Parts: sequence; C-alpha cells; structure tokens
Amino acid sequence: MIQLIWAILNIAIILYFIILCFKAVKLIRDNIGIFAAVVFSFVLLSFITNPKKDKDTESQSLRFDSKEQKNKELIQPFLNTYLSKTTIDEDLISTINLTVMYDAKKVLSANVNKTGFTGGTTWKPSFINVQKIDNKNKCKYIIYGVNEWRLAGFLLYSQSKNYEGITELKNDFYIPK
Repeated sequence: MIQLIWAILNIAIILYFIILCFKAVKLIRDNIGIFAAVVFSFVLLSFITNPKKDKDTESQSLRFDSKEQKNKELIQPFLNTYLSKTTIDEDLISTINLTVMYDAKKVLSANVNKTGFTGGTTWKPSFINVQKIDNKNKCKYIIYGVNEWRLAGFLLYSQSKNYEGITELKNDFYIPK
C-alpha cells in the first residue's frame, strides 16, 4: 500500500513539474521572445532524458549459476530440466519472483526479479544462493538486495531486503535439450 501511495506522490510531483515548465516557457516567450523559449525547451528536454535508465532496469534482476555450471568442463547436455517460478514478496502493485532452473539432482541456475508497477522504487538484488534439499523437490534460497525509494528521481531512502526460505520446486516449464 505504501508503494502505491509513493508512486502516486511521484506522479503528482512530475505532473506539477510539467505544468511549471509550461508556465515558465510561456513566461519566457512573453518576456524575452520565442527563440529563447525554444532554446529553453530543448535544454530542459535534454536534462529530462536519462541515459542510465537502461542500466537501472537491468540491475533489477540478478542471476545465480551453480558452481558446477560455472566450470565449463562439467557442462554437459542435461535432460529433464525444469523451471520453477516462486513469488517471494508481493504487495498491491508489484511482486518479487524467484525463477529456478533445475534437474533431478541439482539447481542449475536461478534468477530474481521485480515485476509490476515500480514507480518511485528500484529493486537492486546483490546476492542469490539457491541449493536443492537432498533429493526432494524443494530448495533453500537466500536473497539479499536493496529497495531504493526515490522521489522525483532523487534517492531518499535505501531499504535493505533479505529473503530466506524453502520453496517447492514445481515443474512449471519443461526445457527440452
């Protein structure tokens, strides 16, 4: 609920800023001239664009590869590989999901990401460890990350989020090799 209120606050501030910018352009046009208003608009638009935005969206997910998979000599074609998706945190507007690729014996890799409406917050996972429990269809996971709360693009608060638990490995998807 607080994330929804935070997102609405961010949208309201951005809309208010846009209204202020239109008023400033009109004031500049009336007092200085149309050329100054056009220059001001282009300069303002250049500040609004954010080239690091793509890096932010890439950093909202993190991949874990097991030690066996990192060693290229041990990688062999594996049969009966499955994907299991588990929701580890959920609120009104977004969820954090853990996706695990596994076979009958071990966890091969895992990925954690945040989906949904994330206005004003950025999830940055920093550590994932997933291990299969014996020969059961369960795994133990440990996930560490930071949820950054931003207001109009400025970082106000960094909230540490840690998730630990045991989840059932469901055969959601089969990956044929």
